[in-house]
Amino acid sequence: MKSFRQLFALALFIGITLHVSWIISTNAVAGPLLDWLHRCCSFIFSNGRIPVEYYLLASIHLLFLLLFICRMLMLAWKTHRQVARLLQNQSGCIPAEIQHFSRKRGTPVIVVDHEQPLAFTYGWLHPKILISSSLIRQLHESELQAVLEHEYYHCLQRDPLKMLFASSATLALFFLPLVHKLRGHYLIEKEIAADRHSIRTAGVKPLASALLKLMNARLADSPSHGTAGFANDEMEARIEAMIHDRAIPPRIYLKDYLLSLAGLAVILLPAFYLLTAITHTHHMVRMAIVPISLLCNLLGS
Repeated sequence: MKSFRQLFALALFIGITLHVSWIISTNAVAGPLLDWLHRCCSFIFSNGRIPVEYYLLASIHLLFLLLFICRMLMLAWKTHRQVARLLQNQSGCIPAEIQHFSRKRGTPVIVVDHEQPLAFTYGWLHPKILISSSLIRQLHESELQAVLEHEYYHCLQRDPLKMLFASSATLALFFLPLVHKLRGHYLIEKEIAADRHSIRTAGVKPLASALLKLMNARLADSPSHGTAGFANDEMEARIEAMIHDRAIPPRIYLKDYLLSLAGLAVILLPAFYLLTAITHTHHMVRMAIVPISLLCNLLGS
């Protein structure tokens, strides 16, 4: 999906640029760990002292990593707790059509006893489908098939893992409004893609009927960040896509681009300044140009 690729490329570009700049500036690759400080002070920097830009770059690098890792761990733990709470009420009675679907697709389908109509995909390495007994009772067989096919597509695409990355990157790159908008685009794209798979395999009428039945449902117990669910905040866009074969994603305004460019410049300025100082000594000027062209190619694809 284009939005996820752009989001991933932007996060990867910033992370690699900061990480490589930090490693090169400390000479951690070429120099032994024991004389790291000596090399940093006397070999890399001609003035014999560590410049302020290095401390700023190191702080930015660590902040980016900490925000990303902490956000990912927090969402993973929250999702695990919510799913574990639901699995405590796992049903021992699984309808025959669900058992047949599970064998046919080779994907585990877990049925839980719950008063809310729930259906979502969870699991980052080995995705599974969770569906509630309440939803099964509300849907006809063809509608249930459409919901299961929708969730199966999320399993194929490993959308729970992508959602975890997208949510974590959005917090870590809070200074880039464009990242938040790209996440919104991805949320809509993944649901529309799953709907289209469901339409191809189960038909448009069963899927539309299931969506209408769930539009007014309150799904407070359904995890939202580390899972991919059938009923979510993208309902309106999904129905628009089914009716007109297109959806209107969240609009990206000019100010989003300008603020993101400003934030990107501020966050990468110490890195490029430090790299310029290093490459002046080591004749590696082209290293400061490569990341910019790489980012342009990735975002333009």
